Amino acid sequence: MPTTTALRAPAWLIAERGTAVRRYCETDEAEDHYLTLGEPLPYERHRRQELGLSPDWDAATESQEDEDEWAWAANDLAPEIAAELGVSPLTLTAETTVSGTGVLARTPYPQF
Repeated sequence: MPTTTALRAPAWLIAERGTAVRRYCETDEAEDHYLTLGEPLPYERHRRQELGLSPDWDAATESQEDEDEWAWAANDLAPEIAAELGVSPLTLTAETTVSGTGVLARTPYPQF
């Protein structure tokens, strides 16, 4: 498995009624926990279980291998979480029927 240093920094922010309820960002830095807000989403917990990891993680008890496994999986998780909660930005087209207001943040990331 490649090391986490080759990954882009996966992140997601979930808001309900204008209030952030979950924020996650994996930068492979020791201070990542300061970027995290709220409890893991059910989909995050489910995905960790699929990987053979504890659904409730604790940095004090996880091995470096477990942390690397999660960081690698989290790399592609944002669109999956979006699909689980509503619609993935990867499936939007000019023909997509919409109602209401949606907000999508697009951030640059390095090409490897």
